[in-house]
Amino acid sequence: ELANTISSVEAVNKTKSTGVRKLLKTITFQLEEALEKIEKLEKCIEKADAVKTKEAMFSLRETIDVLEGLIPEDVWPLPSYAQMLFML
Repeated sequence: ELANTISSVEAVNKTKSTGVRKLLKTITFQLEEALEKIEKLEKCIEKADAVKTKEAMFSLRETIDVLEGLIPEDVWPLPSYAQMLFML
């Protein structure tokens, strides 16, 4: 959706939306990092290494927390920590 919005705005303005493009790059980078961390977590789980699994979980959580802050609430597919804690 963000990429389509960028294309539409740039088609009308005939200029590049650098701020929005930067946001898209940041989100894309964080998503790729999350996918890599998910793979690492799955490998740790398969090996039944509790210490490395815990480390991988915390590492993944850091990336997901960043994504949760960047992506609007109405698009974010999971409940936020506040929603889970306070059942909003």
